[in-house]
Amino acid sequence: MSRTKNAARKSTGGKAPRRQLATEAARRHVPHSPAASSGVEESGDEATDSKTVEAQNAEVDTADDDTKAGQEGMDEEEKMMNDRPEKEGHNKTLIVSRVLETAKTNWENVGVSVKKTPTQCKDTWRKTILPSLLENKVWSNGGPGWTKEMKLTMFKMIVDSASPHWDKIATSCPGKTKSQVQDIWRKVVLPRLKRGETVE
Repeated sequence: MSRTKNAARKSTGGKAPRRQLATEAARRHVPHSPAASSGVEESGDEATDSKTVEAQNAEVDTADDDTKAGQEGMDEEEKMMNDRPEKEGHNKTLIVSRVLETAKTNWENVGVSVKKTPTQCKDTWRKTILPSLLENKVWSNGGPGWTKEMKLTMFKMIVDSASPHWDKIATSCPGKTKSQVQDIWRKVVLPRLKRGETVE
């Protein structure tokens, strides 16, 4: 690596500026002409090649300006997101996902309860019910071969097999204590889910 690149990386926090990278790429693809460095006017293809390099550098400059403007806009958006308090719905969905992560389900027992095979139960949970729960969509509607009661029974058994660590879950919900998170789960989220409703 050349000294110029090393110096550029040090001054930009380890990343080479886009302009230098584009110039390096242009140098690799365009043969270097001695006339360009000596200031002698070029003719024919060599002049076209140097114009191509200049055009690429101009595009990089424009891209740099656009990137800077995009980063400034992104910073403002991030500030707005951080200033805005999180909605309860996001916390509830997060709580649901954290509680269900701790479930140690015995699919054979679930299969016996709903009169399905363990594989059918696991696949229905993994492919339909869990994604719907995590996206806060209606999950308990009956489907092909599954009634609402079967899905509710399966959900209750899975929730009963969960052993949530409320301290860890509370760290995922900024501004909430362990007991607040547990109360939200016990008094708001779980009753709604046991009725087959969405969290919101």
